[in-house]
Amino acid sequence: MQGEDLGTPALNAVAADIKPRLAAYRTIKKASHETRAEGWSNTKGVAQDLVTRSALIRNKVGTKEIMICSALYSLGDGKVSME
Repeated sequence: MQGEDLGTPALNAVAADIKPRLAAYRTIKKASHETRAEGWSNTKGVAQDLVTRSALIRNKVGTKEIMICSALYSLGDGKVSME
């Protein structure tokens, strides 16, 4: 969250995308259980970014040809949750 270099331009770009989605959690002392709240924040942000950044996807969502769904994979039990 402090903006330090992660070692590669690709990792820095990923971190730059995630950072604003997790800003609300910056002042929280303890992460949520299995960091699920933080994960959902990022997942929903990625789904919104797809629609915002791609005219093709935005148009397909607008005409209901496709639907973007958020999903969260749990490393602990291998389950996928969808919202």
